[in-house]
Amino acid sequence: MLNRKTSPKVEVELKNQKTTREVKNQVVNYRYQGIFCVKNVGQVSVKNLVVFIKVNKPFKISDYGIDGNYQRGMKMMPTNDLFKKYVSGNELVVHPETFHEIDKIVLNEIGHDHAIGDLLIEYKVVADNMKLFTGKIEIKEDDLIEKN
Repeated sequence: MLNRKTSPKVEVELKNQKTTREVKNQVVNYRYQGIFCVKNVGQVSVKNLVVFIKVNKPFKISDYGIDGNYQRGMKMMPTNDLFKKYVSGNELVVHPETFHEIDKIVLNEIGHDHAIGDLLIEYKVVADNMKLFTGKIEIKEDDLIEKN
């Protein structure tokens, strides 16, 4: 009991990334999608999770949720800044060695022949018995385009 861990440990990652490049009438069009997830890598279940996400333009959080039918992994709450806020409430528990999908990040650059740029995601994560954790995910444009 003395060595029992009481603080959850969460990692944030992008899953199921997909970039497509299409050329029509000498114009290059890009589309990107990736699922933003939290993974419990600790030995304690994560409860009352709150996640803040900010994505650089031209990328954005999907208007249609993860599945295209407005379904998100957590309830989105209004904020006064550039971060999107997601709250799990009591109904969601992320058990050790499992992950939970939160939302989809997309790029729909149709009709543009310029570079899409790097993807930069800033995030903050906090939960019961856990200190606020902040971080960034940066994916270079070359790496995004190679994921075809």
